[in-house]
Amino acid sequence: MLAPIISDARFYLFAVPAVIFLGLAKGGFSGAATAATPLLALYLPPLEAAALLLPLVLCQDAISLQVYWRRRSTRNLKVLLPGAIFGVALGWLFVAHVSDDAVRILVGVTALAFIANVWIHSGHPVKRDGTILRGLFWGAMSGFASFASQGGAPPFQVYTLAQQMPKMVFVGTTTVFFAAVNVMKIVP
Repeated sequence: MLAPIISDARFYLFAVPAVIFLGLAKGGFSGAATAATPLLALYLPPLEAAALLLPLVLCQDAISLQVYWRRRSTRNLKVLLPGAIFGVALGWLFVAHVSDDAVRILVGVTALAFIANVWIHSGHPVKRDGTILRGLFWGAMSGFASFASQGGAPPFQVYTLAQQMPKMVFVGTTTVFFAAVNVMKIVP
């Protein structure tokens, strides 16, 4: 059975810019993707907004993996992905038991926490090696936020940006990590 065509113009008022933001993110403006799900969540419940955008994100991931697969930090992925598995599972449990408003609050708190982290460390970039414990923690936070709101980039960046990796290695690691996390979200 085919889904009915949405005829409410307000849906497209939010959905079209959200999809454009996803496209801009893959075109080099990575921060634009952070706005896609929250924007669509102004019309739909947050989990439905994230679920609606997931097939588009998976298609983008498939193409990006072809380009960046070899430019990744395998060490970082080995540390971050086990945490992300736990975070996605925790996110699944969280959204199954709380209201849409609680998820909206989570989206806002995640964004504010990332902004605070950037502001606190602006002008003082401290190079930090990624420890296993920090990687598991930030991987879990990223998996959780990604499941709940497609907002997993800020926690991921807290861990990876401090390492000051070469740009293409950072991009490749980001691509592989979020492709894996997005695949993890399919079943839940």
